[in-house]
Amino acid sequence: MLEKLYWLFLDSSFYVILYLIFILLVIGVLLKTMIDKIFYSLFGALDNIWNFSLKANNKKGENMIDKIKKAAMHYWTDHREVVISVSVILAICIIQ
Repeated sequence: MLEKLYWLFLDSSFYVILYLIFILLVIGVLLKTMIDKIFYSLFGALDNIWNFSLKANNKKGENMIDKIKKAAMHYWTDHREVVISVSVILAICIIQ
């Protein structure tokens, strides 16, 4: 009887740890999204001011926000794969 309780406790604690890791990962991605939105709007405003000043001086400049978005797409692609892989592992652990 004690051996069954031991394994039940061990399995339960393992599932709780995996669930907490998954929740922390999801919360981290959501916080990163909020921080990115703040920075995008801030740098977007700075970029608009920069482009306005270039147009006032009749110069052609590059749009910096497009460069930032291209770099961020690689970051989100990597994060999406991590979240999917962790959720698949968590689902397999729960099914077993």
